[in-house]
Amino acid sequence: MAGRIEAEDDGELLSAHEDHARGALVVTVLAPALDSGCARELRELANARAVGRSLVVLDLHRVRSIDCSGLAGLVLVLKRLAPGGALRLVGAGSAVRELL
Repeated sequence: MAGRIEAEDDGELLSAHEDHARGALVVTVLAPALDSGCARELRELANARAVGRSLVVLDLHRVRSIDCSGLAGLVLVLKRLAPGGALRLVGAGSAVRELL
């Protein structure tokens, strides 16, 4: 099931799709910042689609910055996973990796 989560005034912030071969939820952050606006959408996605999953892949190729709201969103996704589940962050730039 593919889907996009959109903000009323900012356009698309996240794109999510199922990778059936791996049983993963793959989420691409389309916004350049994982901040309070984007984190709200990430929290909604975590509550709706990450619960009980064994793998969520978060593509951060487009993200140039992340703040405490973004970090809280990542933690929530991690908490929603099945016991022993994995949150994999891919494509994080140097500024994001430094903060993490």
